[in-house]
Amino acid sequence: MNKFGHLAITVMALMVPAVPAHAALITLTYSIEASDFQDSNGVPAPLPASSSVSGTFSFTFDDSTTGEQDNIAPLTADGFDITKSNGDLLDYNTSNTLVDFTLNQFGSGTGRVLFGATENTNDFIVGGSNDFSFEFFIDSSTYQLTSIAQSFTYVSDQFDSYVAQNHTVTLLSVSPAVVPIPASLWLFIAGFGLLARVAGNKR
Repeated sequence: MNKFGHLAITVMALMVPAVPAHAALITLTYSIEASDFQDSNGVPAPLPASSSVSGTFSFTFDDSTTGEQDNIAPLTADGFDITKSNGDLLDYNTSNTLVDFTLNQFGSGTGRVLFGATENTNDFIVGGSNDFSFEFFIDSSTYQLTSIAQSFTYVSDQFDSYVAQNHTVTLLSVSPAVVPIPASLWLFIAGFGLLARVAGNKR
C-alpha cells in the first residue's frame, strides 16, 4: 500500500467517532415547564390550584424499533406536583407515570413523546380525574424538541380541566451520547479514499 493509502486509513480512523451515532437503547432526560393554565373558557385556574408545573423525567427506549413503544416506566419523574382547587396536593412520580414513545410513525426522522399520569394508577390514557398528559415531537437524530403536539393538561377534579398556554421543553441529557457524522465529513473521507485509489493505479 502506498503512502496515500496509509494516510487515508489514518484519517478515517481518527475522524470516525468512538461513540456510535445511535445505540439500540437510548435514555433521554427532559425538563418541562408549563404555565398559565386556563379552562376551556379561557379562565385561569383559581387559587390555590397550580398555575404552573415544572419537573424533569427520563426514560429508555429502543432506537432500533420503529413504531409504538407503549407503557414505558420512567427512570425518574421529579417535580410534577399539582395542587387542586381545594388545596390538595397531587404527587406524581415514577410510581404513577408512564411514557409512550413512537419512532418514525409520524414521519421519517420524527419521534413522539407522550408523558402522563394519574393519581392512583399510571394508566393516564383512560383519562378522568386527577391526571395529566403532555405530548411533544422530537427530532429522532438529535432528540431536540420540534413542536408541541398536545398542551400540558391536568384534571384536578372530575370536571376541572386546565390547559397550559405556555411551555418550555429542554433536553437535559442523552445516554449514550449522540455523535452524528456530518455529511461533509463523509465526503472528506471518501475523497481521501479516491485519492489513494488513483495513486495506487498509477504505480
